[in-house]
Amino acid sequence: MKLHLESATAKNAITGYGEGYVMVNKQRIEKSVVVLPDRIISDWAATTFEALAPEHLAALADLGCEIILLGTGNQLRFPRPEIMRPIAQSRAGLEVMDVQAACRTYNILLAEEQATEAAAGPIAITIFMLIFFGACALYAWLTWRNEKKDREAKTKSERKAAAS
Repeated sequence: MKLHLESATAKNAITGYGEGYVMVNKQRIEKSVVVLPDRIISDWAATTFEALAPEHLAALADLGCEIILLGTGNQLRFPRPEIMRPIAQSRAGLEVMDVQAACRTYNILLAEEQATEAAAGPIAITIFMLIFFGACALYAWLTWRNEKKDREAKTKSERKAAAS
């Protein structure tokens, strides 16, 4: 599947994906990789879901991402709790999903970051080709952000009503 961004950007975007690959800025990648908005880490040690170890997620936690989307290939699978512990300890958000959802979610977060220019921290996406795909957490962040916007709008409306 091909994905298209509406605006040109110097940031890394997922421009397509399919069986055994993703495309970052129209460049096909068929191996494990970590994609951040400003850089690509192509030598990530984890190559399969089965090989995933706590030190691999600790390396992601060390990137300082606020949100980590962790995709698990074409099928949703959850890593064992001890593997996910470094992310929990870093207090980064973690969302587990399949490759397709992670690609779409990463691009949504990238667009949100560009639109607001006030993202809490960088976004990372990690790809285990054919088996595993990861990136940075979404639902809780989007829910928090939307609730915050709603509260701000309500407060603004209440202030306006009180001033009338």
